[in-house]
Amino acid sequence: MMWKPSWARPCVRRVGWFLMGMLLAAMVAGCAMRKAALPPMEGQEALAVEPADKAMPLAASAPAVARQAEVMPADVSAAAPSGERLVIKTADLAVVVEDPPSAQDQVIAWAEAHGGYVVNSSLTERTLPSGKRVLYGHLSFRVPADQFLPAVEQVVSLAVRVERKDLQGQDVTDEYVDLEARLRNLQAAEAELRRLMEQATDTEQVLDIYRELMQVREQIEVLQGRMRYLKESVAYALVEVEFIPVAADEPISVAGWEPQGVARDALRALVRAVQGLVNLLIWLVLFVLPYLLLLALVAAPFVLLARWLWRRLRRAKTADERQ
Repeated sequence: MMWKPSWARPCVRRVGWFLMGMLLAAMVAGCAMRKAALPPMEGQEALAVEPADKAMPLAASAPAVARQAEVMPADVSAAAPSGERLVIKTADLAVVVEDPPSAQDQVIAWAEAHGGYVVNSSLTERTLPSGKRVLYGHLSFRVPADQFLPAVEQVVSLAVRVERKDLQGQDVTDEYVDLEARLRNLQAAEAELRRLMEQATDTEQVLDIYRELMQVREQIEVLQGRMRYLKESVAYALVEVEFIPVAADEPISVAGWEPQGVARDALRALVRAVQGLVNLLIWLVLFVLPYLLLLALVAAPFVLLARWLWRRLRRAKTADERQ
């Protein structure tokens, strides 16, 4: 065993404690850095990006700012409207009217008088099977959201009969709240990039930050455009109407004779005849054929026995005649 002087033992202990302290400090620092590198948890407020090291190049921090704008969590509770839902209302109508051009003009006048505007309006001439030429109308217009149901009622009031009435509502509240949150994050990133550009001194750094800034600005404009579209669609409901003339909806009649009714009766008779034929085939396949097969199996032994006896009798008769 190697001898150690007494004064060396306290030194060894101190060195050991010092190494253990350094190891513990390194573990704590590693955990802190790991936690700082993780993205903020949901519900936490996103902090502005600050350079970790004042000596770090500005151009190297610019992409980090743009990337953080994409991963920053959305504060939905702050952007959500208080108790109000954003709903896009649309209506699709097809109505039979006496005079499509007149009905179309009346609906346009009503919409403009109630703060709406025409999106599309057209008249199309078509030839009926009888040779008569009639006009079909199509109208697409927008009215304030609070005038949506009155607009539908106005169109229906002009109709002889309603062929189609489809009312729909699309809730876009969640999409709009998400767009608002993303817009705030991108605007914060834009402000940070502009600050970095003002502090940059090198031309290459300025160009790198400018490229990042243009990308963020493009994303901001796309979000703002989508938000404007949603706002307009929610504020003004869309109503599309197809005007069908009465002449095109009436059945053809010549001196009390209606070919349409005769054709319907003939089609029904044909369907009944086909049904009877199919029923007959089903009975033949599922009942008659199995029944005949069963009778054949039962009668086969008797038929064979009868043929055998008949041959015996003929042979005996032939033998008697030869004698």
